[in-house]
Amino acid sequence: MLKSSLIAAALMVATASVGVAQWTSSRADGHAPLGVMGEHTHEKGEIMLSYRYMLMYMEDSRVGTEKVSDASIVDPAGFGFMITPTTMPMQMHMLGAMYAPADIMTLALGVPVVVLGMDHMTRTAGTFSTSSKGIGDLKLTGLIQLPKWDRQSVHLTAGVSLPTGSISKMDVTPASAPNEHVGPHWRCDLSGSGGQRFLGFPGNGDVPAEHQQP
Repeated sequence: MLKSSLIAAALMVATASVGVAQWTSSRADGHAPLGVMGEHTHEKGEIMLSYRYMLMYMEDSRVGTEKVSDASIVDPAGFGFMITPTTMPMQMHMLGAMYAPADIMTLALGVPVVVLGMDHMTRTAGTFSTSSKGIGDLKLTGLIQLPKWDRQSVHLTAGVSLPTGSISKMDVTPASAPNEHVGPHWRCDLSGSGGQRFLGFPGNGDVPAEHQQP
């Protein structure tokens, strides 16, 4: 009987502890996986530094949902293009910093370092590769903490993306060798968007006129 009473009391204490526990970013379970951006806030004076690595590998071409071969893209009897991309690996190193000037506000900065590559095939069955790397668009974000209850937390997020990344990266192609060239066939300049983005609405940008292919 005594043993049963002690077990019941322990369960009641544990249940009560769970019920009054508040959400906090100082616990490991107060964070989403590292790949999720802007999912938590901090208390006044807290600073957090982070590093994220992402690898993406893309290949094949599609028309709608239908896969098409590289050969058919450059075939004069097919799609008739002179060049087609075949693969595109992308690496991103994201350096992040968060600082809370007040309990209700957290500021975040993201600095991406992007490494892009693209392999191509020509109509004459030749192949070549292009690449670029550099700092992408800086991302500034503000997170406003709403009231917390029990183990729940909700906040508002608003941010802006600054066009610090290049949209005019150049590399050598068979047609431009030995000179570097920005061409429509190998847009390895995707480390920048070319425009500001606010609250998720993208700006537009294009290759500067002096780099466009006639």
